[in-house]
Amino acid sequence: MGIRNPRQLAWKAVASLIPQNTKIAILGDSRTAQNSSVASGVENYGYLFWARFLSRQRVTYDHAHNYGVGGDTTTMMLARLAAVCASPCSVVVFLGSTNDRTASNPAMSAADSIANIDTIIRAITAAKKCLILVAETPRGDSTNTDKALTGQALADHKAVRAWCLLQQGRPGVIVVDPWSDMADLVNAASGPAKTGLFHDGLHPAAAGAYLLGRPIAAALMCLFPSTPAILPLSNDPAGKWINANPLLTGTAGTLGSGGSGPMATGYSGANASSSAALTRTYTKLADGSQQVVIGGGAAIGAASSVDLLRLIGLQAATAGRTVGAVAEIEIAPGSVNLMSVQLGFQITNADSTTTYMWDGDRYAGASVLPPDQLKGVLCIPAFAVPAGITDFRLRLTAYGVDSAAVAAQIVIKSIGLKYVE
Repeated sequence: MGIRNPRQLAWKAVASLIPQNTKIAILGDSRTAQNSSVASGVENYGYLFWARFLSRQRVTYDHAHNYGVGGDTTTMMLARLAAVCASPCSVVVFLGSTNDRTASNPAMSAADSIANIDTIIRAITAAKKCLILVAETPRGDSTNTDKALTGQALADHKAVRAWCLLQQGRPGVIVVDPWSDMADLVNAASGPAKTGLFHDGLHPAAAGAYLLGRPIAAALMCLFPSTPAILPLSNDPAGKWINANPLLTGTAGTLGSGGSGPMATGYSGANASSSAALTRTYTKLADGSQQVVIGGGAAIGAASSVDLLRLIGLQAATAGRTVGAVAEIEIAPGSVNLMSVQLGFQITNADSTTTYMWDGDRYAGASVLPPDQLKGVLCIPAFAVPAGITDFRLRLTAYGVDSAAVAAQIVIKSIGLKYVE
């Protein structure tokens, strides 16, 4: 299961290089590019989302430090090395070489890939950064056989992975190996992935991104042993939290259509128009946490959603300030047709455009979250709220698969909105 004993495996890297800050950069191909976007705000998702969520936000990430480019070979990545090395980030994740094997690059051998990756390792560690090296992933699955490798290309792919594994213990390098969790071991000779981990046999769906992010999270917990103190500890109104009830006490919340049971005071819930058939059943647990069970009939629509908890009308308190938000959540094992749980800001600007800031693996098609118990911390990218906004709300939102019944149990332990100075 990913890193078996991350403290034992990573001690040489930690001993040889103590990170100077918690900033992280990512370098690679489209699998890395697809970890954040700035289309209408900022959205964090993909394997780095899972690494941060599961490690309880051990590192901070800015989209400007996403050095992934779709279609790139390791040779093409060398052109970005100077920018990566000059970045303020103390930790770099590298996942690359799969495009070295494609038909458009038939001359690139395993030796060529290895030489390029070795150059990347030398440059990043010489820049006094710690490198988390991902030892490649399987390609293709039973549904997407066109992405599978065969013959010499498959042999080269496995040879590069084997070389990457041997770099464990190299000063400044931590190697993570998600292969055994992702590969279809019944058909191991041909190197395919388990069905459902990729959108297309190559690019991770939520379940695949989780299996990629989990060993990276373990490595981050080695590099940064202390858990960041970023969660609310009290409901003290004189504290740093803008919302009055970050610990979710009380039962006077507004349920909205589809909701039943006791909801924390000061919060509301809502179903999207396409999610009218879904139900949200709220319970207060013994430790004060808010539990929500999603059930009912099938939602209709490609983005069927329910707001588990939300705060609206925040614009008067935050206009012109930089804000951020965190939420500690647990998703019980065995969820069905649950595509995503995201924490986000939704801002309506003076010109009626809408800006979104999301943290949480994005929903797409029929991609669903893994059925494991998922525990961690969501953290929205800090956002400077422009003056003149007409609506500002904080949303903890769950998304279901189109035309499918959703079954999920989610526990929210805290949710905090704060100024970021």
